[in-house]
Amino acid sequence: MLPDMRMIRPTLVVVADNAVDVVTAAGGWIADLAWSGWMVFAGLQEDGHESALRILGATNASMDDAIARYHGRPGPRVIAVSADSCRHNRRLSKWVAELATGSGEVRLWGQGCAELFRLATPVVDHRLSPGALAFKRQALETTGCPTDVAPVESFAVVLRRRRR
Repeated sequence: MLPDMRMIRPTLVVVADNAVDVVTAAGGWIADLAWSGWMVFAGLQEDGHESALRILGATNASMDDAIARYHGRPGPRVIAVSADSCRHNRRLSKWVAELATGSGEVRLWGQGCAELFRLATPVVDHRLSPGALAFKRQALETTGCPTDVAPVESFAVVLRRRRR
């Protein structure tokens, strides 16, 4: 269960099918934000490799908990979502579309991000700090994945839609 998010600390919620996807696509960014004081939560469809998320400074929760926490409420400052997860999870896709009308930022990773929401989605790069590179390598090692880490992670940013 996710803790109460009404605290002052900025919050990132990352949603994907599994921890391997999160660590591979956004592990360095997560680590950099966690070490700069952000609360980071990973809402996952599948269990497994929670230790990799802890290495990066993230707390694990279920995808359903993450969606339910913010349904009809103000969202986190930033949400990052796997495009693949959105493609095959209608509830998640609807939630992300709702958040795109709010005050938070929505970032996506994976193939076909722009087509997913039929929006122009500029790409934002995050250059990993030396510490984030090291901790991402360690997190990848715990999952059994290759530990080659690129110094930059890229995300498509869903531009906010105006409410009608």
